[in-house]
This record gives sequence, structure tokens and C-alpha cells, in this order.
Amino acid sequence: MSSYTPDLIIGTVPALPTAVVTAFASMRFKKPYVIDLRDAWPDLLRESSRWNKSTGKASIREKVFSMGPLQVMKALTGVALRGVLKYASGLIVTSAALERELQQRHADPKDSYCQCSVVIRNVFPPLTRMKVSPTSGRPLNSLNVLYAGTIGRAQNLENAINAVRIALSQGVCIRLRFVGAGAAKAELRKLARDIPGSIEFVYRHPADELDSHYSWADTALVHLTDWPALNKAVPSKTYELMSIGLHITAVADGETAKIVDGLDAGHVVRPESPRELAALWESFVKKPDLLNVGDAGAQWVKQEREVIVPKTLHDFISKVTQS
Repeated sequence: MSSYTPDLIIGTVPALPTAVVTAFASMRFKKPYVIDLRDAWPDLLRESSRWNKSTGKASIREKVFSMGPLQVMKALTGVALRGVLKYASGLIVTSAALERELQQRHADPKDSYCQCSVVIRNVFPPLTRMKVSPTSGRPLNSLNVLYAGTIGRAQNLENAINAVRIALSQGVCIRLRFVGAGAAKAELRKLARDIPGSIEFVYRHPADELDSHYSWADTALVHLTDWPALNKAVPSKTYELMSIGLHITAVADGETAKIVDGLDAGHVVRPESPRELAALWESFVKKPDLLNVGDAGAQWVKQEREVIVPKTLHDFISKVTQS
């Protein structure tokens, strides 16, 4: 292994230490490095004061830590990450909105990033033969809503539970099923105790074993909170749902909302607006045809996965390694 020499080094963030290790490896081997930026880092560091919003009260350790050490660590991490991004030979990002922002920042010497960037979307969902059947003509006495994914800080799924509570108070039966794990799951269980029978939690399943849940669902929830950094993020679950043709209820702003709306893959409401979400779900019960989506989303994902991404990635790597 001592004779091994890479041609290119790629580090994936949000494993933040990976970014620094990647830069050191580049110096060690005297080879170019690329940062694969999975989310809008370091912008998400600026939201740290709201990270625990969906996880309940902060622990004593967290309160003590936030009085100084957290600010120092956040500042140091931000400086290190910006330096790594500035001197990278290339950046891979997952949304066009994030790429545009990085390019705009390049004009500012204090906050400039690498100018060579490319958008590689997370359009590689597990292969499944699952295809959703249209709901046309099928009356709905209730609505089955599926959330399958990370139950974490960036989602703030308390908003969805509040929407269920509002819908029930207006005589609309909503069944919400969570499949997954995350830092906010315990708190959500507590919030759901006063509405038994309407919300259930299922242990995390591998992505390729979700077919039974997809068959159960009338619509699937893609849910983000209102952090500005998340306007430049698109959850990979969005593309998976588009591939199988399951209607998406998107609680999001920014690029996620544009994709779902633009490809008629579902309906969109603003984050942190439980009454709007409840009203949307009520409209599905009254008019089930609204849940029918065409194949534009599935075809778009297939084109991205099989044609656009392979060529884009090949051209990008060739440019970086030859420069």
C-alpha cells in the first residue's frame, strides 16, 4: 500500500472532519481534491441555535456547552470548512440553488469558494418495481400519510403532528405513519400520545423494503423546517417517491418545492404552517383525484440518473484531473 498514489481525492461532507482530512491527503499525495457537499454546509452551522427545536428541552450538558464552547467550535469549524472549500479543485453539490450561491460568493474574497462546481443530484434510489396505482374514482373516508426517512432536527415533524390534530378537530380522519429513526423521534412520540390511533411509529426499514408502506400510503410526506439553508437542499427521498409515482406532500420552500410543483409530482405547502397542511390533506379526502400524478417526475429522475448524471460527473472529473 505504500506505493499507492491516487489521481484524485474526494471527501464527502457532512462528515465535517472528512473535509479537513481530504485536504491533508491532497497535500500528502500532491494530488487535487474535490469536496462532495451533501448539504448546504457551512450555512447549516448558522442554524445551530435552532438545532434542538424539535428534540425537546436541551440537557444541562447542552446548556453549559452552549455558553461558550459551542460558539468557539462552530467558529473554528466554519473557518476550517470555508478554507477547505476555497482551495478545493472542485465541488460537487446536490442542488442548482446551492451551486448558484457558491458562484455568487466567489466574488467576495472573504467568503469565496472554489469556482469549479457541478450539480450531481441524489437520483439513485433503491431499485424497485413498485408503481403506485391511480386513486381515480376511489372514495376516501380517511387519508393515509407516510413519512419514511430521517426523523431529525432539519425536519421538525412536530408541524405534521399539529396538522393531524387540526384536521381531526375539523372531522377529517388522517392516519400518519412514521418509518425511520432520528434525534426527534422520542419527542414526537410524546406529542402524539393525545391522539392515539391516528399516528404510528414503525422501526426503521431498509429503503428497498418499503413497498408495503408505499402501497398503504395515499400520499408521502417530504418535510423540511424553515431554515434558509434548507431552501438549497433536496431530500433524496423526493426522487425516490417520484420514481414510483407516489403523490408527494411537500412541506418545503426553495428547490424542493420547485421540483415537486414543476414536475406535477404532488402539492406544496410552506414549512411551519400546520393549518395549511391540514387544509391540503382535507382537500385530498374530498377530491381524491388530486392525488393522481403523471409520469413526468419518474421520467425526469430516469433521465437524470441514466443520462445526465453519468455524463456530467465524467466531464467534471476529467476537467479537475487535467487542470
